[in-house]
Amino acid sequence: MTTKFFHGGWGSQFEMSRYAHSLLQPLFDQQPNNTIIIDSTWYTDEVHQQVCNYLDQNTVEKIFIYSFNDAQIARYEMFRERHIPVYEIGYYHSPYFFDFWANVVVDKYQLPTDEELLNHKTVIKPYLSYNRKPHDHRLELYNDLVAKGIVDQGIVTMDRHKQLDQDIDNYITSAPEAGSVIVNDILSLGRTDLWCSSFLNIVTETWPDINKVVFVSEKIYKPIVGLRPFFVYSKDLGQQWLHDRGFLTYENDFKDIYPEEITQENLTDFLVTLCEASKNISWLQTKFIALKQKLVYNKQRFYEYVKENNINRIINEVLTD
Repeated sequence: MTTKFFHGGWGSQFEMSRYAHSLLQPLFDQQPNNTIIIDSTWYTDEVHQQVCNYLDQNTVEKIFIYSFNDAQIARYEMFRERHIPVYEIGYYHSPYFFDFWANVVVDKYQLPTDEELLNHKTVIKPYLSYNRKPHDHRLELYNDLVAKGIVDQGIVTMDRHKQLDQDIDNYITSAPEAGSVIVNDILSLGRTDLWCSSFLNIVTETWPDINKVVFVSEKIYKPIVGLRPFFVYSKDLGQQWLHDRGFLTYENDFKDIYPEEITQENLTDFLVTLCEASKNISWLQTKFIALKQKLVYNKQRFYEYVKENNINRIINEVLTD
């Protein structure tokens, strides 16, 4: 019995790599046949060649690929001609889809209390949008906020262009830092005072088309567990991903100030209107209270969703297939 592990991405020095490995430990421990396990994170041509060389020289009965930390790179198509069963686990259009980052939020986050998060009296800023790596879609949003003159009316970061006066002070390195001058804080909501002072969260995911790449990070779940209304800056504002998982969205909750349908294309126009309405703090806090029931529902639904998306069940299925 042989199990060979291939990886080229985040090393074991990072907590998220160790956590991913711990979730898959039953897969490493219970292999009944000659198998290989591939970590798709930052899967390079060099690593792929190593896998192919191993396959050329060894009898392999099953290939397991997992995509947890980032969007999929290694896929079953790369091994189709070898006529070996391939199982894709994690962020794939696959029977073995597993939402790794949702589980990270459940297992790793220490959140403020719901009482603190739902205190409407602390809500004084119209919106918050944290952006670390300067991906094109994030720069597009940031530049539009600047052009429309509202970048300083919300709480906004954007790599070297705009940082907080003081970032979180109990930061834990759990993932690679490269790519931005802003710390890679994936295990908290950031500064609690800033989070609680903000009303609407604008999520800029790692990849702009989350439905196409079948990947989200912890970013999309922060406003859910942090009890904030939010929009995802993506083609459909994240609605398909969220609705498919039983979450409620907020595109119809602002007809009182913005009668048009809110889309990615007019999102910053909507934010201009929101900033204007929010000059009346009473309106902002009253609107927050009005959305409380939906906020609480989404948080409850989130914990149900994670229980449903059970890695042990998935591993049992691939092992018995």
